[in-house]
Amino acid sequence: MKKLLMIIFVVLYLNSCGIIDPESVIDGSYEGTYFTILHYGTDTSFVGKGKISFEFSRGKYQYDADYILIEGKRIWILPSSLGTFGLNKRKLKFTDIGRHIALYDPSLYLQGNYDYKYDGSSLILTQTDLDNKYFHELELHKIRAAY
Repeated sequence: MKKLLMIIFVVLYLNSCGIIDPESVIDGSYEGTYFTILHYGTDTSFVGKGKISFEFSRGKYQYDADYILIEGKRIWILPSSLGTFGLNKRKLKFTDIGRHIALYDPSLYLQGNYDYKYDGSSLILTQTDLDNKYFHELELHKIRAAY
């Protein structure tokens, strides 16, 4: 009986901390679309949309996104990057550790807490930052499980 009570206590404690093993939940390769609005909630805004490929593996991520051509030059709306991630309850937190050139608005990088929905094959991430006036949404579909 003591062992059963101890196991129940440990499970309840870990559950209350919101600890979720990221490797066991979303690891794998994904493809999908991203949607970005800068200056969200103002009269003038920049809207970007394109394709994105994402890789989650053992608490790390990296992504590559579409670019547009302006006067023959590649312009990335969502610059490619990498970093670490963690899950806690209904939030996925990205910590960007990529080396970036100074030409990009830092709000374009995927950084901070995102609300997420995951059904085993589709992962939808959303982030609204009213202070910095931007919105990100990613709709990703798993194409390959982690190795």
